[in-house]
Amino acid sequence: MLISQTLSPIALRNGSKTAFRYLKFNVTYKEFWETANRYSYYLQKEWGHGLRVGLWMSSCPHIAYSFIALANTKSCSVPLNPWGSPEENLFKIKNAGITHMLCTSDHTRTLREFLAQNGHGSIKIIEIEGKRCAEYDTTYSPPSSHPIVDTDQILLFYTPGTSGKYKGCLFDHKSIGQAMTSVKGAYRTLPTDVFYTQHLYTDPFNFIHFLLAPLLAGATVYMSDQVDPKEILGAITEHRVTRMAPKQHLLEDLLKTSVAEKLPIPTIKNFVFNCAKLEASLLNQIKESTKAGVVQNYGMTEYLGTIAMSTADSLVDASKPFGFCGPAVVGTRIRVVDDNNDEIDKKKPQRGQLTVTGPQLMAKYLDLPEEQKQTVRGTWLYTGDLVDIDGNGNVIFLDRKADVVVLQSGTKVFARDIEVLVRSLSQIEECAYVGIRDRLKKPMPALVAVKKMLGEVPAQISEKQLHDFLATRVPADKMPAHIFFVDALPKTLTRAINRAKLRSMYDGI
Repeated sequence: MLISQTLSPIALRNGSKTAFRYLKFNVTYKEFWETANRYSYYLQKEWGHGLRVGLWMSSCPHIAYSFIALANTKSCSVPLNPWGSPEENLFKIKNAGITHMLCTSDHTRTLREFLAQNGHGSIKIIEIEGKRCAEYDTTYSPPSSHPIVDTDQILLFYTPGTSGKYKGCLFDHKSIGQAMTSVKGAYRTLPTDVFYTQHLYTDPFNFIHFLLAPLLAGATVYMSDQVDPKEILGAITEHRVTRMAPKQHLLEDLLKTSVAEKLPIPTIKNFVFNCAKLEASLLNQIKESTKAGVVQNYGMTEYLGTIAMSTADSLVDASKPFGFCGPAVVGTRIRVVDDNNDEIDKKKPQRGQLTVTGPQLMAKYLDLPEEQKQTVRGTWLYTGDLVDIDGNGNVIFLDRKADVVVLQSGTKVFARDIEVLVRSLSQIEECAYVGIRDRLKKPMPALVAVKKMLGEVPAQISEKQLHDFLATRVPADKMPAHIFFVDALPKTLTRAINRAKLRSMYDGI
């Protein structure tokens, strides 16, 4: 089914209900759908069909309008991050073959300057926020010369993987529709729910969980640029936010402020995290400060961001295994394979590389046929993630297969087993346990850590102190051969630690 066919009856049924709360404005479902249809006519007249179009926007309703309009004209939306690095955005613009861009008024001038300075001044730009398109009909009918089909590739997301090499993943109406439906069902979304994310809509998790799936349920999407914890708490209560995807470091400030200022968080049903690595300390803080549950989402860009997620009605439980993700979403099949890529017998412990198949799988990588063959075999996506599957079918994330540290003896060590110990120290902000090689190419483990800042001064802890702390808790063969303190760890686009870069930095020491 087409995206417009999926959302149209929802919009018509909920006409006067609020679809978006943005800044100080409310946008009803009627206004949302009429605007998207008018944009469809406008873009069809101005640009035609079948384009790759960059979306250069803040988090605002125009992302939804633009996506629907472009899908109606058989064009592909490419969400871009206006605050991302120039290298990142230039790569995506060139790789995707973007010839046209839609932007909001707050970014128009800087976008034009950025494109002109980097040899892309010929790209056509429309400041979509300023267009009212009142001359166009509020219901869109595609021309017979360009019929919409559900296999049209209408969305392109990029993933840096674990290596930092960007790969474009293309999705059609069918995969997006299934993702919306499965996520909506997993949340048991009600029309009274209000969804609020502190993340941009430049990755599939936020695009599906906090934009399209709520709209499919007739719920409300709350968009805000607030950063002050007290203001955010007030907004959560005023607008009765029920689902929130917070940035972890900001959530800690939010919870502390809630307790200190005696500002409860009564309406939140779930805090939602797009990761599988929540520390017990954060879970306990949520449990002590709120009545909210926690939803942990696990996925890959290649599968539209969601493979498994914990149930929306479960209470906070810090006793669950580190890396607990919950069951696969509806419509998704999972299996575990061994080092030879053979499926592990269901009667044996289900520990190995996770593979997944289902309708949310990308249509293909953009212009990467060899990577496509390696990652998607038949209809199965090989995630490169090592997991356990428990007796109830829950996925428990262990580590990236490429990031498992293999000792000289052949013993395999999960980095998180060491890192969770190091992060328990109050002087440590973050760390990475990685496998490197010495000058003779012999494998050895190393630990790279960042000290926590106390004001403008780093916490006091030496390499010896950290070594002595680990020596009483870690087997001798797993002890890091080297400990390095750095100002910051290299990160991927998704803000994950770039372990491949760390290995290259310290290899051969």
